[in-house]
Amino acid sequence: MILDKILKASPASFSHKCKEGEIINFINVDSPKISRTIIQCPGLIVSPIQIILYVIMLFRIFGAIFLFGFGTLILFLVINYFVQKKYVGLMKQELKAKDERLKITTETINSIKILKLYAWDETFLKRVLTIITIIIYLYYR
Repeated sequence: MILDKILKASPASFSHKCKEGEIINFINVDSPKISRTIIQCPGLIVSPIQIILYVIMLFRIFGAIFLFGFGTLILFLVINYFVQKKYVGLMKQELKAKDERLKITTETINSIKILKLYAWDETFLKRVLTIITIIIYLYYR
């Protein structure tokens, strides 16, 4: 729905609030995160209760030896926390790169629209080919 609205909306309507690329980025990245969070919310209530009950049951079954396994579990939870923290930092860097790429892509597409609108595509193509020819000539000289 949102993508259809973007395609039908005029460019003037995006000028004050946000750009098309930001909306597309929201559709591709942020909306799946929101839906996953909503799906997993009941687990925030149930999981602690389950963990407490399972710890009590395992302690009754295995006795004191269970504490070594529980300590190992806690150790791996701490290690997992630091790994996830690093992962989140890397994901933020990736999202910044994606945002930049999306801005450049949107700008390129808008520039192509302008070239097509004013029928400058043949002139622009001749300039690009001239520049490529010069670069090839200088490279192989």
